[in-house]
Amino acid sequence: SVTNYYSGELVKFVRNILQIIPKSVFTLLENVIKTFDDGFTEMPVKVKRVELKTYTQFNQRLSLAKASHEISLFTKGIYMMEKTLMGVIEVDPKTILEEGIRRELLLLLAKTFHSYIDFGETANIRLGDKLDALIKKINSIRRGFIYIQDYININGSKMWCEEMHRLMGYCVDIEANKFLGKKIRNTADKYEMSKYEIPHYEPLRN
Repeated sequence: SVTNYYSGELVKFVRNILQIIPKSVFTLLENVIKTFDDGFTEMPVKVKRVELKTYTQFNQRLSLAKASHEISLFTKGIYMMEKTLMGVIEVDPKTILEEGIRRELLLLLAKTFHSYIDFGETANIRLGDKLDALIKKINSIRRGFIYIQDYININGSKMWCEEMHRLMGYCVDIEANKFLGKKIRNTADKYEMSKYEIPHYEPLRN
């Protein structure tokens, strides 16, 4: 039991050190998301020759190429590493990278929802306008994240759906507990909070 404990602590330490790679990936991902926010149009499967020039967008494609290349360099070293034993626990660097990316994706989604659903001091802001802006931003994040999935060798679509489901389910359970007589229990176990916590923000104002 002592060996298991200290092996687990060593693995946690390694996870925290290697988390700098997913953080760097998501820092570069901001450039990709900004490109999509600025109205970048992806090349359709079929396009007429006369319309080809409208899809060139040289500056945007150059920006995407640079960001994608740097992202692939960050993750390349992890995929070159092999499984190894730390104490009595086998560590797979690829699994650590995937969990780190999930953690950063979850953090970005939670931060986006928290910041966009804010009505400030103005009472005339329509809920529909806020939701439209939120949808646009979330779609840009989704497109950017799925765009880079091949460069970091992950199933971005699957990861996106799973983490969005975790975030939505967790927030619904927390909100429902305010009104239910029989509270929802074991929220931490249900959403695997031991691996990586779901961000929880305090209300912006009372």
